Amino acid sequence: MKKLGRNERCWCGSGRKYKICHLDRENQKAPVRQDYLELLKEQDEKGWCMVPPDLLKECQGQIIRAHTIPLSSGLRGISENHHVYRMLRGAEATIDSREPLLKPKLVGIRKASTFRGFCSKHDDELFAAIEKSEFKLNQNHIFLLVYRSLCMELFTKQRNLHSLDFQRQFDRGTTLEKQIVWQQRCDAIQRGLELAIRDLSTYKAELDSLLLGQRFEHTGYLALVFANAPQILCSGLIQPQIDLCGRPLQNLGDKADALEYMTVVLLPYTSGSVFIVAWIGPKAAPLAFAESLRKVNELDSTNMVVRIIFSLFENTYCAPSWWDGLPDSAKTKLMERLNSHLPYRPQTIDWFKEDGFAYVNWSLKERIIEEAVR
Repeated sequence: MKKLGRNERCWCGSGRKYKICHLDRENQKAPVRQDYLELLKEQDEKGWCMVPPDLLKECQGQIIRAHTIPLSSGLRGISENHHVYRMLRGAEATIDSREPLLKPKLVGIRKASTFRGFCSKHDDELFAAIEKSEFKLNQNHIFLLVYRSLCMELFTKQRNLHSLDFQRQFDRGTTLEKQIVWQQRCDAIQRGLELAIRDLSTYKAELDSLLLGQRFEHTGYLALVFANAPQILCSGLIQPQIDLCGRPLQNLGDKADALEYMTVVLLPYTSGSVFIVAWIGPKAAPLAFAESLRKVNELDSTNMVVRIIFSLFENTYCAPSWWDGLPDSAKTKLMERLNSHLPYRPQTIDWFKEDGFAYVNWSLKERIIEEAVR
């Protein structure tokens, strides 16, 4: 690298002058990860209403904590002393270490699975059907779960992009070689976030139109209905790369076109539980994933659900007595699954393979599939 003058643009691409960016950075004190977590917390507390643009003029009240997993019909049911286990990343990462590992931590149910993505008026009105009454297995209720999980994912990606400038400072106090590697890593993260925000924004525009028109018949889903109440709850959004047999569905490396999303939810349902794989419109990749799940034999389907959840989603919550009662070897295996899906890492068939553990003992009652209207 050529020697830069103090007033030249910094080599890192920030657009700042070298003298106020990376000059003498090897002698500067690095921030600690806790500072970064505090920044994320501060951004989480701000939030904004993510309703369709046509409804923004109707916003009223404060931006509140919206639950991606229903509070009344979901989190309360698995809580103990109003707390559940959530898998959270620690604060011990440095520039030389991996991403901090996810670890179980007790959190209050009012803060579980929340994001500040709606004003009080719209959160109350849009999601009343799944928050104020019993959840029903229909396209209306499932669409609302899909819409809210999408909004949380987009909110999180936008928040992480806003915080990236702070992450770039973690190369302070390191050699020039490590600074270059770190900035290249941040560049890759930025490209990934910008691409994800592009795809999510396109998807949200599609769902916004359907929500405004109340056209819920475009929701497709596969539901596995179990006779047993769940000890685990989950809500998440993903672009499936492979099905449960390892067959490729879509390639994350294809940046030209927006990839297809599917939503996965595990909730209480009547006196038991339901695991839902849902998509909007005639999407080939989610439908193929759902079809591979539909073919899983009845005996393995319950623990396949657990393997899917812990291999793909961080927004997962557990009943404390269930988690504490697992053998240490089973806990270790689940934590390995959780910590295997680092951002932008390709999915592999190993994530779904039988691992010898019976995590739950649920009885499958029925499989229901509903195709989306074109």
